[in-house]
Amino acid sequence: LGLSGNPGTYTDPQKTLADARGRLTGNNIRLLFKRGEDWTDSLTLLNLSSRTNIHIGSYSSAVDGSDDPTLPKPKMTKTGGANLIVATDSVDCRIMNIELHSNNTGYCIHASGCVNLLVSKVSLNDAGKGINIGSGNLGVQPIAHRAQYFCIYDSTIQNVGFAANDN
Repeated sequence: LGLSGNPGTYTDPQKTLADARGRLTGNNIRLLFKRGEDWTDSLTLLNLSSRTNIHIGSYSSAVDGSDDPTLPKPKMTKTGGANLIVATDSVDCRIMNIELHSNNTGYCIHASGCVNLLVSKVSLNDAGKGINIGSGNLGVQPIAHRAQYFCIYDSTIQNVGFAANDN
């Protein structure tokens, strides 16, 4: 792991999820987690709400930032609270090449109102709920508040109370 004061590049990574969350202050952000490392927190791990052009993914080389898909995905575990990744009302978000665990009743990914959300090569494991593309626990919302242009590709969902919700 890196240092808390680092700028958050692959050659000078940050150390904690709190540091990484601090990088999500605007739009056009690429937040990569090193393969083979575990990240655990009791808070919502990443809040992508109302952001545009966000890429959450993995890397393996501190030399050039490349990604070797043969290495284990970075593992993100949430130990309490509500949702693991929140992407409500976001536009153009990509969540790729990571493993998500949540041992509570919240969603691994809560994406109501999101436009253009791609979930690719993501493993959702041991969670109360998988992915919410509707209003979920927020109450009944109009159709317009449901995720639009949402794609799950080459991903696995295992040991989840229920996999997806769109109401």
